[in-house]
Amino acid sequence: MLRYCLFFFCLVSGLAHPASHLRVGPDQTYATIQAAVDAANGIDGPVVIHIAAGQYLEKVYITRDQLALVGAGPDKTIIEFAELREHWRAHAETDWGAAVVNINASDVALLDLTVLNSYGQRTGDHDHQFAVRSLQGTRIITDNCRLISGGADTLSLWDKNGMYYHSRCYFEGYVDQVCPRGWAYITDSEFFTRSPGHALWHDGDGDPAKALVVVNSRFSGEPGYRLGRRHYDASFWLINPRFDRHLNRQPLYRKTYPDEPTRDRPNHWGDRYYFSGAASVDFSPLPAWAATNMPPVRVSPALAFGDRWQPERDLARWRARIAGAE
Repeated sequence: MLRYCLFFFCLVSGLAHPASHLRVGPDQTYATIQAAVDAANGIDGPVVIHIAAGQYLEKVYITRDQLALVGAGPDKTIIEFAELREHWRAHAETDWGAAVVNINASDVALLDLTVLNSYGQRTGDHDHQFAVRSLQGTRIITDNCRLISGGADTLSLWDKNGMYYHSRCYFEGYVDQVCPRGWAYITDSEFFTRSPGHALWHDGDGDPAKALVVVNSRFSGEPGYRLGRRHYDASFWLINPRFDRHLNRQPLYRKTYPDEPTRDRPNHWGDRYYFSGAASVDFSPLPAWAATNMPPVRVSPALAFGDRWQPERDLARWRARIAGAE
């Protein structure tokens, strides 16, 4: 038993560099998430912000690296704000502030919480409204989260050289609801798409190795929802996807503008849509384009990131830091 305890101690010590812990909630040091984030800006090293159960009607602005927001569970800790991008840009020059959670930093984790942009639910307007938005930032992780918006671009991580990892998450929205640029790996997650929206969008411009990889995940939605599209060069890999009967038969496709060809984006590498192990969750027939067309691959984040990032290691470090504070 002593040997086991020593082994576990060494494992946790190796995974987790010392971290500072801040707490948000009615009876905690900070009443708002942003107050804790602002306090974290003056602390060296990794910071974990523990957010108690509750509904937090606020926007969050993250500008420091090595920060984790940790809720009490996605059904208990909810960060909500109603914001339409069009309204925000009427008085702002950039999208900084157009989302509920705004990130301009790297090595950020969102864990065990819900982020909800409720503008569409409140008004019926389903144009662009971000739950999470980043234009500069890489190595961003979400785990055990619900990311929901009442419109387009729910999860919009747009650093062209960014790397993003999402596990055990629920995504909901309309057009292009999960729309990364760069490299993204999504596993064990669920997409619910409002019709006539698209679950996926990818921008892999500038490097043929950039890819959006989705593993062991389920797609469902309102009748007629579509799987995804692209404007730029892109690479989609779907491994063991599960589809429901409401999926539109339209395949992944490139969006072009025949009447305005100057709007068309570069298309250097053609269509790259790869499937393996697709299945139906309700016995409805699968479209022909979902047939396996890739060779056997080793399914791991390395499929997207190579040896440039090990997100599962980083997630384990955050989890070890959290466990050490309990």
